Order: sequence, then structure tokens, then C-alpha cells
Amino acid sequence: MPPPPVKIFCSYSHKDEESRKELEEHLCILQYEGLVQEWNDRMIGAGEEWRGAIDENLKTAEIVLLLISSGFIFSDYCRDVELRLAIERHRAGKACVIPVIIRACRWQTLTIDGFALGELQGLPVGVSPIASIEHRARRDEAYVNVTDGIRKAAEKIRAQAAQSQPPPALGGESRFVKPLLDPRRRRLLPYLCDRSPQRNGLIPALKAHRRERARRPFVCVVHGNDTECHEMFFERLTDDILPEPLGLPKGQTVTNHHRMEWPLSCRRGVEPYDCFRGSLGELFALDMMADRRDIEQSIAGGDPRPMMIYSVLNTMNWKLAGRQLIEMFCRLWNGWDDLPAERTLLCCIFIQYVTGQPEADEMNQAIRKFLKRPDFFANQLRLDDGGLSISDDTRQPLPKFARLGGVVLPELRPVYRTHANDWVVRYANEICREQFDDNKWRNELSSIYQATDPISMKTLAEFISERLP
Repeated sequence: MPPPPVKIFCSYSHKDEESRKELEEHLCILQYEGLVQEWNDRMIGAGEEWRGAIDENLKTAEIVLLLISSGFIFSDYCRDVELRLAIERHRAGKACVIPVIIRACRWQTLTIDGFALGELQGLPVGVSPIASIEHRARRDEAYVNVTDGIRKAAEKIRAQAAQSQPPPALGGESRFVKPLLDPRRRRLLPYLCDRSPQRNGLIPALKAHRRERARRPFVCVVHGNDTECHEMFFERLTDDILPEPLGLPKGQTVTNHHRMEWPLSCRRGVEPYDCFRGSLGELFALDMMADRRDIEQSIAGGDPRPMMIYSVLNTMNWKLAGRQLIEMFCRLWNGWDDLPAERTLLCCIFIQYVTGQPEADEMNQAIRKFLKRPDFFANQLRLDDGGLSISDDTRQPLPKFARLGGVVLPELRPVYRTHANDWVVRYANEICREQFDDNKWRNELSSIYQATDPISMKTLAEFISERLP
């Protein structure tokens, strides 16, 4: 039996009726394929109570399209009823909310219950608001851009439903015995271990970069065993570590982040942009052959929020062409056009050392040697035998990457018993409350630390997640 179509709710101002009809025409291909089922208020039957119909369909929608315009924001019902419920379902993980930019307006700053609408990725990507495009063919191209984005969202929802589990964690499928569905649990587990070496390495480097070359990209390398839960450190980065050096208001996190897949290899002699064209084009223009100018315009954009582009590699990726691709990656951002004054661009690489496979041990050590100094990106890069190595001269910037800033963070390490005990005292009782038994928790922690101290973040996270309510 084919899977059911993904339900789409279209929220719009009736002033944008023509644009809604045009979008509906383009979405018909997805409906014909059985991928989506779109609903809007024009489908309310005669005599049917319209508020009830809207409420029922919005509460069951898996994708909510917001047709953004000044008319949408001006409409009390769109803004205070439909949008509020859509954001509520988005934050609860029950729906994917996609702004479709019909007419230019300051929609990014509209805030609902502390959630800024600008935290959502709008469509079309890298294109002017649809209604402002007079040329019909170009307007159709913008609708194709939107349709492709909706297709990707619908396919992701359908794939997740088929697996009957949460979306894959950073770097692959979830490593946990029990999915971390409780948002309180998910938010606290990243703080199980001491990551102050990484914090102390990143914050001064990023602050100095923003002072001295704020309009240049900043590259950050995170590395550690694949048992150290890189996906949790990613959350810790965006929610806890990065807001301070980025100057974000208290309580605000980095939400404008995009995962970029790396090519398996890169032909010699090819330009850096051509090496990463497919990945960047798919991310920012929904076109793997996109022109560099379009990508640069999309990244520069009108959205002033800091942007993070991150990639996940492991030992096997590195074995294929890791050193060569690192060089190309650095050359790409070194040659990138200056960013607008208000834009901060972070490019993060997560390198996971494969464990439990003897054949990977030698390569793991080779990568560690390659990244042996925490000031790897502090203008001390040079070419050596076809790859990058570290200059011994920390005084002279090298011209090849003179426009690139960055840092390699200290390796993610296992969790010591003292850190786990501190976490229990500081966090576990916060979410267990009356069910919390301090002595019981400490005794159980002792049992898993009997054989060795420290233990991997994966082992400890599995242990904790099984015992949290």
C-alpha cells in the first residue's frame, strides 16, 4: 500500500489570491504523484462552518505554507490565529512551516511567543519575492524553486514516518538505545560532560575574527571519536557556546544553519567552487548547477542572522580524499567575496574518528596528527606534498589563505565520573523533580564507571536516557 500523501495547509491573505492560484497550479504535480494533499479555505463547502474547517485542517497539516506579504501580516486572522497555531505545531515538532515570499515586507522580525519568523528558511531561495517578478517565465522559475523545496520537505516527512523514528542525528542515524523524544531531556543531555576546552578555544578565536575581519568567513573544525555524540555538541554550539561571541541577545540561539554534503573526491585542477558547486547549489538555490553569483547572493541575503554551514566527515571520508578536500574547502572560503557588514558566516567541519574498526586506527592517528595544533587556521597554512600542513612560523601570515580565519577545537573527549555526578546534581533533579533520588542515581553511575573512567558520551547518554522519565 502506498504511503498517504503529506497534508499541506496554505495560509494566505485573500489579497494574494492570484499568487495562491499560481502556486496551486505548480503544486499539482506533487498532488498528481500522490506525494502531497493541499488544502486552503477555498475548499470549504457551502454551509460548512469556516472557522472549524480551518482549525481542523491546520491542526492535522504536516506542512504549513505561509504566503508572506504585507497583506498576510496585516490580517489579524492570518497573524494571530493561523500563524500562532502553525508556530506552536512547528515548535512541538508536529509540522514543518515554510514561508513563501510573495511580496516584499519585513516579515523576518515578526515574533510570535518569542519565536521570530525569520528563524524559518523561506522560499524561493535566492530569488526576489514572487509577485515582484514581472517576466512570466522568471516567475514560473521561482514557483519551481518553491515546489522543489516543498517536495524535499514532504519527502523528508514521508521518510521519517516510514522509519517510525525521529530524524537522523548529525552524522548518521541515532546512536541512542531510546529516542530522546522529551524536549527537556534532549536539551539537557548535551551538558553531560565538560566541554570547556572547546568553549575556551572557540570564543576568543571567533571574537578576534569578528573584530579584525568581520566580513570574512570563519572555519571551525570539531573532531573526536564517533562515540562522543557530535550531534549533541552541535546543539551545545548553537544554543550555548556561539551566542556570546556572535553578540546575540540573551536567550537567542543560532538557528540559521544548513548541512552541506561533501563530494567523495575532487579532480585535480578543478576550481574550488566547482568542487562544491552541487552541494552549495542544492542548499541555496535548489539547483546543483547554480551559478556562483546566485549562491553568493543567497548567502549574503537580506537575513541579518548569523549563518552556519556545517559538514560531517568520518575516517572513511578522509581516506578517500580528505586532505585534498580540506584544501579545496579552505580555498573556496578564502576566495569568497566579502560578506555584508551585518553577516557572520561560520563554516563548521565535524570529523568523526571511526571506532571499533582496527583498519581505521592508523587513519585516525594520521588525521589527529594533521590537526595537531589548535591554531591550525590562524593564518599558518601551507601546502605540503599535495595537502595542508601547519607552518612552524606563527608570526608570518601566509598569503594563500590570508583572508580566511578559523580554529581547530581541542578533541572531544570521554566523560569523567566527576562531570557525570555534577550533571546529576545540576540537571537531573530539574526534570525528575519528586522522582529524583540522588543516592540511587550516584550508585547507578558508579556501576557503569567501575570498569573505566572516563567513559564515552554515547555510553553515558544511553544510560541516562533510559532512566529519565
